[in-house]
Amino acid sequence: MVIENTGKNVAFLTRLRLVTGNKYAEILPVFWSDNYVSLLPGEKREVNVQVRKSDLAGVRPVLLVDGFNVLAASVPELLK
Repeated sequence: MVIENTGKNVAFLTRLRLVTGNKYAEILPVFWSDNYVSLLPGEKREVNVQVRKSDLAGVRPVLLVDGFNVLAASVPELLK
């Protein structure tokens, strides 16, 4: 997946988490190629995530994004 800072300020310590779609319980273990990233305005970064299918418990994960100065947001139905 590609994350992008579309804002006008540095997105500092942006954190990515996978959670279940219903109760937002964090899915663990998850292995990220990069996490807690800082992005300059307009900067993009490709990030890969690995998770065992069995750890998803049959639900589609939701990506949660937040950070030091980043408003929390979710991306539903990340993996299809």
